[in-house]
Amino acid sequence: MKATINQELFIQNISPPPIPATNGVSILIADGILSVASFGEGVMGRIPAYVLRDGQMFLNANQWSKVVSSIENSKDLYTDLKI
Repeated sequence: MKATINQELFIQNISPPPIPATNGVSILIADGILSVASFGEGVMGRIPAYVLRDGQMFLNANQWSKVVSSIENSKDLYTDLKI
């Protein structure tokens, strides 16, 4: 999966605490949307995305933490997300 996302929108709507990863998350990138759902908390977030390669997968808490850190630490407003 690959998409370009707005870092600010991600931080406001998806990165913890809005979407905690206690029991992992399901991530879907398709049709111009990045959607993340937390299994343990029953919380979901969606933001617009420029989708280059769609797909869906499960990320455990450790994997989700690495994705969040890479986006939050990016120096660019628009960040490539590759999973």
